[in-house]
Amino acid sequence: MCEALDAPPPCSVRANPARHHVPDGERVPWCEHGRYLDKRPVFTLDPFFHAGAYYVQEASSMMVEQAFKATDSPTRKYSRWTYARRQVERAGICGTFSIPPRY
Repeated sequence: MCEALDAPPPCSVRANPARHHVPDGERVPWCEHGRYLDKRPVFTLDPFFHAGAYYVQEASSMMVEQAFKATDSPTRKYSRWTYARRQVERAGICGTFSIPPRY
């Protein structure tokens, strides 16, 4: 554990599926579009970063994708989770809303 704490933290990114550029690197096992980078680039100098081709995100934060998969079942076809997941897949954006119950 001490060796892991002394080592530089891994750099990971989430690729935008709506773009056609996927950064090179090892795939994050729990995220379809997540990648570990071999070294940390200077993101402010990368035009793909500014074009929205990927987002710098710590790999453990990509576990949300698993929550979408676990809660999105065929019996809940029109749930807000399905809506949010569909928006992320199609446009790379996420939007949800809740309608308060009427009493």
